[in-house]
Amino acid sequence: MHLALLLTLGFGFAFACQLPSEWRPLSESCRAELAEIIVYAKVLAIHEEPYASSLYNYLPYQKHERAEDALLYAAEVELLCDQAWGSMLEVPAGSRLNLTGLGYFSCQSHTVMENNSYIFFLRMDENYNILPHGVNFQDAIFPDTLENRRLFSSLFQFSNCSGGQTIHNFNSDWESQEDSRLLCSSVQKVLFEEEERVGQLEERVAELERRNDRLKERVGKLRHSLRKARKVSRRAEREYQELQERLKTAERHIYCICSIPDRVHNMSSPKKATTEPRVIKEELIVSGNWVKLEKTTYVDPSGSTRTWETAKRTTRVADSAADGVSIIALLKRTLHKDCVVMVKQFRPPMGCNTLEFPAGLIDDNESVETAALRELKEETGYKGEVVGITPVTCLDPGLSNCTTQMVIVHINGDDNENINPSQQLGDGEFVEVIHLPLDQFQQKIDELLQKEKIVVDSKVYIYAMGMSQAFFKPRELPLMKQ
Repeated sequence: MHLALLLTLGFGFAFACQLPSEWRPLSESCRAELAEIIVYAKVLAIHEEPYASSLYNYLPYQKHERAEDALLYAAEVELLCDQAWGSMLEVPAGSRLNLTGLGYFSCQSHTVMENNSYIFFLRMDENYNILPHGVNFQDAIFPDTLENRRLFSSLFQFSNCSGGQTIHNFNSDWESQEDSRLLCSSVQKVLFEEEERVGQLEERVAELERRNDRLKERVGKLRHSLRKARKVSRRAEREYQELQERLKTAERHIYCICSIPDRVHNMSSPKKATTEPRVIKEELIVSGNWVKLEKTTYVDPSGSTRTWETAKRTTRVADSAADGVSIIALLKRTLHKDCVVMVKQFRPPMGCNTLEFPAGLIDDNESVETAALRELKEETGYKGEVVGITPVTCLDPGLSNCTTQMVIVHINGDDNENINPSQQLGDGEFVEVIHLPLDQFQQKIDELLQKEKIVVDSKVYIYAMGMSQAFFKPRELPLMKQ
């Protein structure tokens, strides 16, 4: 009790709470200032509280019966070093005091163990008993470890430690009993369960955050796609409006033409021919394996007899009106532009490569459709379907009587046979297949002419010009002056 008084006096000066001569009737606020102290001490003995059998020392389910094992204990401790408390009071090593309010739970785990050193945070209760300072008695007691010494070194000072004093440091017995005590505590069990639930919730929150990030990324991609779709839609709308304007312009032009009066001056015309022109005879000049040259005698519209040097093929089938076929092959594939299948090959008469439609001669007993599909397969490897055939057309009527028929063929590019086509070229044939997009047909041909020394077949370029005029330029009709 005298030691408690000394401690109280020492801390009173340190915290500027003045003690009167009669110190017992102190106010609670002043007593609270004087209460907190820190002790580094060794436990000498543990014994039951003297009032262990009183009404205050039992569990709720034990009612007023005395328990076989007391719940409250006191510990006799001895200071291991001189300790300065405040600026005026120093308690020397070897001082002993009695700590009350220690206890254990139903699993028989003591709060402290004999012959072990601890760091105690202490206070005084309303009866001036020295007690552990905390929510419960475990909170204010720390085992003597290097980590705890470093942790609390700024809160108290050691000096004049006895060299002969044996200090029992923290050992595994403390750890096992501490774990047992915590596990047996219903309060600590609830806290552990709560911590586990918090950990699970944190993992759940982290997973939800990751899912949220993935959703944000998907939303960002969708927004980007939506912006692109809107741009495409606006561009299509502008093109549609331009097309409507062109149609309106064409309608105005047609209206102007229809409103022209019938009083149109007849243009002068040449005199009508008096004689029907005709061929009189054909004489062979020279003949080769594929071509022959003849001298043609004919009568012109004026009735005069004239001659002409004519080149002819030697391979024309007797019952065929055309020498061969030219194929306009349109390759159609999913998610691709429609392309025109072209061939590039060296032509000796031109002395360079030419860009042509796939073409070939008609064999005996062969229809135009069959010849077209056969030549397409041989030169390009594609299998197609005939969708249109032109009448017989001449190629160079001022030089030759050669004729051809244009065959329009559609190729299903998604067909397995057309994914990796294989040519079936004959001996001496060297043909390169070229795909040109239909909507840029003339442009791509012009680019090819800039890069390579190549001549374009007139049929090909006329077709390209026609596609360009049909797709990209409005119909312009001339206005006739009245």
